[in-house]
Amino acid sequence: MAGPQAVDLCWLVIISVTLNVTGACSWLLEAVRDRADRCRSGETAEAAPPARDRIKMYRLVDLVLSQALALYALALLLWLPLLQESFLPASAEVARFALPAVCVGIGRHVFCSLRGWRSGRNAMPSVAHAVSAVCHLLFLQTRCNLVFAVLAMLTELGGVFIQATAVVGERRAATAPSWAAGVGVIFAVTFNGLVYLIVLALALARRSPMTMPPLAVGLFFFYITFSFIMNTYSIYLVMAAFFNSVLEARVSSALQRSGPAGLPVQPQALANIRSTLATIEIEGGEPPRTPDGLKFSDGDLLIKNMA
Repeated sequence: MAGPQAVDLCWLVIISVTLNVTGACSWLLEAVRDRADRCRSGETAEAAPPARDRIKMYRLVDLVLSQALALYALALLLWLPLLQESFLPASAEVARFALPAVCVGIGRHVFCSLRGWRSGRNAMPSVAHAVSAVCHLLFLQTRCNLVFAVLAMLTELGGVFIQATAVVGERRAATAPSWAAGVGVIFAVTFNGLVYLIVLALALARRSPMTMPPLAVGLFFFYITFSFIMNTYSIYLVMAAFFNSVLEARVSSALQRSGPAGLPVQPQALANIRSTLATIEIEGGEPPRTPDGLKFSDGDLLIKNMA
């Protein structure tokens, strides 16, 4: 039987392999994409698309990995006695199947955090991934809250629409039908809301978390606070995207009625209108003129929610 040091080394190897394989896949896919863009631009005598319009390969790799982990977590939650062992040390059966997934999740969060810091953009996602990696490390160390480690992976199903939008970029996402955002709302409310609350309630109904060691108790309350904030924020993002798509449809209909008959408004034009509305400053307290059939309150929502 392997000793504790050998087991800890095994988990470290899984984390390292996940981190390196994820980075290598991202680099390889980006190289293939860049070569395909150069070949396409050489054949058509057009410049390669700007970076913001390219598919983000590292986000694509993260999307595939996170959703695979989420489906595996769903199988674990339905198959293993995770809820029966809430706030108890993990049994051998649970540890055998759950801990490798937790290690893969740690590698994923570390990669996303480092990649986010490297891009030099919004630091919020990088901080969230870094905090998630630390929580998963503590889950791995204490092994008393594995049901919440699995729940953290499962809730990634609720963010599939936001992740897909990040992969293709805002301009391509603007061309998606409104029902796609509606499906994203259903997934977010189901997994980030209902499933999260139901699993938490069932775990608390089994036994009190105060029976765990102090470190595990502190981790439990910190994770509950952090995950509640992140799940609420994820639901807000998806719902905002859905209402934005509905408002864009109203803008398109209003512009078609006020413009030349029979000329459709392309989704890309709506994305440009959205960017322009975000820069409008109302002078003298008078609202800007809007097309017939579109109230200024809709334009105000466009400015606030679509910018």
